[in-house]
Amino acid sequence: MSDNSVTDFQPPGLNIIAPLATIFTIFNAISLTYLLTRISILWWKTKRSLTMVHRVPFYFAFGEFLFFLVNLVNGVYTTVHQFPIQGEACKIMGGITFFFFASNVTLSGALSLTTYLRICREIVIDLGTYDYKLFLPIILTSLMLTLIGDKNYGQSRFWCFSSPTDTITALISALLIVIILLVTLYCHIMTLVEVYNALNRFGAKFGQVDFIVARRITFYILIVILEWVPVMIYLVAQIFHYESLWIYLAATLSVSFGGIGNTILYIIYEKWRNRYSPTASENARRSSGIEMTRSVVITSTSCTNENCS
Repeated sequence: MSDNSVTDFQPPGLNIIAPLATIFTIFNAISLTYLLTRISILWWKTKRSLTMVHRVPFYFAFGEFLFFLVNLVNGVYTTVHQFPIQGEACKIMGGITFFFFASNVTLSGALSLTTYLRICREIVIDLGTYDYKLFLPIILTSLMLTLIGDKNYGQSRFWCFSSPTDTITALISALLIVIILLVTLYCHIMTLVEVYNALNRFGAKFGQVDFIVARRITFYILIVILEWVPVMIYLVAQIFHYESLWIYLAATLSVSFGGIGNTILYIIYEKWRNRYSPTASENARRSSGIEMTRSVVITSTSCTNENCS
C-alpha cells in the first residue's frame, strides 16, 4: 500500500486532537518565548555567566523550543491537509523528531548527574566554554540513537515519528525515558537528602539558600521528566500495537507541559521582573552551585577537625 492511500480519509479523532493541541501549543510557544527572552535579557544586562538556577531553565527552554518547532511543522501539516506528511519527507521528519526528543530527555539526565556529583560527591566538573562538554555528549548520544532506527521512521496516525509496524524506535524511546527517569530520581533524592542533612547539622554555617537552590533545580528537572511520562505510555502502547484516542491525546498535550510548567516555576521563584540589586547578585553567585559544594566541603572538614557531633 502506498503512502498516498492515507490521503483519502481524515484520521479518526483529528477533530479532537487538532484544536486541543493548537491551544496547548500556543501557550507553550508563549511560555518558552517569555522564558528565553527574560533570561537572555538577564544575561545581557549583568554581563556575567548565568548561574545554575537560571541556566537550567534556560537550557530546557531552548531545547523545548527546538522540539516545539519540529512538532509545529508536524502538527500544522496534519491539521491543514487532514493527513500527516508523506513519503521520504515523513521519514526525515520522524528522524528529526526523535533526535530532539532524545536530546531533551538526555539533557535532564545530564543535569541531574552533574548536580549529584557537585553536591554529593564534591566533584565540580569544568563544562568548558558555554558548557560545550555538557552538550557535546548529549548531541552525540542522541545522534547515535537516531541512526539506530534510521530505517524505521515514518507515518503514524497523526504525525511523523515511527511507522505503525516499527517497534525499534518506540522501544528505544521508552527505555531512554525509563533510564533517565530512574537516574534523575536517584540523583535528586540523594542531592536533597545531602543538602537537608547538612542544613540540619550545621545550620546557619551552611545556609538555607543552598537548600533552596538545590530544590529549585530539582523541580525544574522533574517538571521536564514528568512531561515524558504520557509519551512513554504512548510508546509502550505502540510496541504492543494498541491504539486509543486518549493515548494520542495525552502524548500530544504532554509535550507542551515542560515549557509551560517550567515558565510557571520560574515566575514563582524569580517573580515577574529580573532583579539586579547587589543582594540579588550575591545570592545568584551562591546559587551557581559551586559555592554550595564549597559550603559542604569546608563545613564538614572544620567540623571533623573540631570533633563535633
